[in-house]
Amino acid sequence: MVNVLVLAEDECIRFTCAEVLARMGFRPNVGAPGDACAVIPDAILIWEPGVADVRATRAAYPDVPLLVCTWQHRQPWPETVEVARLPFNAERVGQMLHKVVRGLEGPPDVESVTHAPAQVPAISGRLGALLLIEDNHALRDSLVEVIEAQGIEVRGARDGIEGLNLLRAGLRPRAVFLDSWMPNLDGAGVLTAMTSDARLANIPVVWMSGDVAEPPSEVAAFLEKPFRVDTLLDLVRALYESA
Repeated sequence: MVNVLVLAEDECIRFTCAEVLARMGFRPNVGAPGDACAVIPDAILIWEPGVADVRATRAAYPDVPLLVCTWQHRQPWPETVEVARLPFNAERVGQMLHKVVRGLEGPPDVESVTHAPAQVPAISGRLGALLLIEDNHALRDSLVEVIEAQGIEVRGARDGIEGLNLLRAGLRPRAVFLDSWMPNLDGAGVLTAMTSDARLANIPVVWMSGDVAEPPSEVAAFLEKPFRVDTLLDLVRALYESA
């Protein structure tokens, strides 16, 4: 089994990505850029780093294949790294990880780079899609990838204004997964707008936050960041089964 070190500044991204990789047959460890790993990994996946982070990681692990996941298409990355362009695609990342460690593991196994069997029954065709309002685009894309792998349609919004505009334009999701801290319009602002609008007031809201404070009383459920993928999928299943 391939040992992969996942490096990301955002703790929720670290654990979400690690769980996706674990479902694909990898053995992940997690850390922030600059963290040392007790075991030398077979490969390193680093999320949205700066060039300095990549060079420091390369210096610390000169012989370990390095895969950069980034939106920065024009960044002058060192020639010794592979680059996976975001938005996140789990199958593509799995294939690239197998490519960079092929000398260690042999030819990639097609079964090992696809998603493991779904833990949540495919439920597309029931009540509505889901709306995910999250300003961290890397986290948003990875969560959309995880949920869509279960056969569920997901719409993503990059901040509260975009999410609220989708709702006011007629989108009626089964539930809204709402980040608490966002630029332009935060989760509290979206929640206030929804509860004051008769068309939107009955849509369940799942509050996502790393804040230790109690979530607003109007929300249907709370996901404390960082959360496990299984916890997210169990909540998705409960939302659809209660419909």
